[in-house]
Amino acid sequence: MKKTFAIVLGSLFLGACGPSPVQVVTEMEAAYNAKNLDGVVATLADTATLKTGTMTVAGKDKIKAALTGMLAQNTHAELMGEYKAEGETVSWHSKVTNDDYAKLGLSTLEAESVATVHDGKVQSFTWNLTPESTAKITTAQSNMLKKTVDQFHAALNGKNVDAALALVADDAVFTLDKPYIGKEQVKAWLTETVAMNTQVQTGDRTVENGKVVFTTKLTNDEFKKANLGMLDGKGEVVVLNGKLKSLTHTWTAESQKKLAALTATAAAAPVKGAKAPAKAKK
Repeated sequence: MKKTFAIVLGSLFLGACGPSPVQVVTEMEAAYNAKNLDGVVATLADTATLKTGTMTVAGKDKIKAALTGMLAQNTHAELMGEYKAEGETVSWHSKVTNDDYAKLGLSTLEAESVATVHDGKVQSFTWNLTPESTAKITTAQSNMLKKTVDQFHAALNGKNVDAALALVADDAVFTLDKPYIGKEQVKAWLTETVAMNTQVQTGDRTVENGKVVFTTKLTNDEFKKANLGMLDGKGEVVVLNGKLKSLTHTWTAESQKKLAALTATAAAAPVKGAKAPAKAKK
């Protein structure tokens, strides 16, 4: 009886002396920063859940797959301050770096994490960037999109077809006076546009639903010859992976009237070199 009691008491003592929630979280974070994916998974319960942003992943295998993508970006988290434990819940604040942030010109961002630990295993883990860091990403992404559009127009204004084309996706669709589908058709349009000494000025650039929207003032040799000056329009560009995926340009109502008058004048003009009709003999 005494022997049995001693065994039970020993088991309770060992269980009580198991890793604390903070120790488990510390082990998980250390394994993550060391890119030891198996080490991270070893700290998780079989039914653990990971929540980040709008994504929720449940189960070790699915969490491992999600973490693989994050580790591929060389994500690293550095603890700010100390872990705060309340029973089985641990919360902490981190400085975070990864390749995607660096591409946006952001050296470090901040994240807030909460984990629930039971029986020495992480049952749930929530990770989110702070609102301030999220706002920094949104601003940086918008600026990156605008920069790509600016580079495209700078190349066009500089008559550098190759530089402009380098910023165009292979399957791009440009909707202008007519659709130009694919890089070859866009190249033909660029070549013709540059030959007309086209110049574009953009303004009021905003990013709406992933699109760069802007106003335009455009002129070329044909417009100058007709004394039209610069015509006003609106452009919308979708940029994906640093390339223009689509470009749509429309003219304002006033500019459309001017272009319609120009077209009508051109249609009414006599064809150069054409002979005048012969006079009827009396």
